[in-house]
Amino acid sequence: PESVHDVQLPGGAIRGRAFDGERGGAELGPGEREAPLDLAVVIAYRVGRPDVAAELLQRAIRINSTRADAWNNLGEAYRAMRMAHESIAAYRGAIERDPKLVPAYNNLGIVMALTSRHDEAIAACMLRLLRDPVLRTDLAARGLVRARAYTWSAGADTMVGVLEEAAAGSR
Repeated sequence: PESVHDVQLPGGAIRGRAFDGERGGAELGPGEREAPLDLAVVIAYRVGRPDVAAELLQRAIRINSTRADAWNNLGEAYRAMRMAHESIAAYRGAIERDPKLVPAYNNLGIVMALTSRHDEAIAACMLRLLRDPVLRTDLAARGLVRARAYTWSAGADTMVGVLEEAAAGSR
């Protein structure tokens, strides 16, 4: 069922639609005290105001600092505003509060890669792999398919081609 809400945001009211069970740009919290802020964050994202979303998420975190989803969403708002340092700190805050929150590892890896911190990006992605059993199972299955398709003669042919190309380039 659809419900319409007026949410007061800095700079004026925004009328937004919410559907029961819809999560939009943020996880809906279990507490009634947090739900209006969560809805406001979703609306702020949808109207392209990550600055407002960040402000509201900071308020939500002051109410309940244990909400890893709020920390992760704060990182997303900062990333949308190209605030890498703040984004990284927020994702790390999410991981600290819930080490099983897989999206936070993924998001942290993305920001690390975008800021040319490749070793840290790889570490964040590896941690995501360790924490996500579905992804781990999928990658293992793909690896087996590739391993079964591998032949030593094809590998040798590829290696000869690489060596010939390298030799031709050195002349």
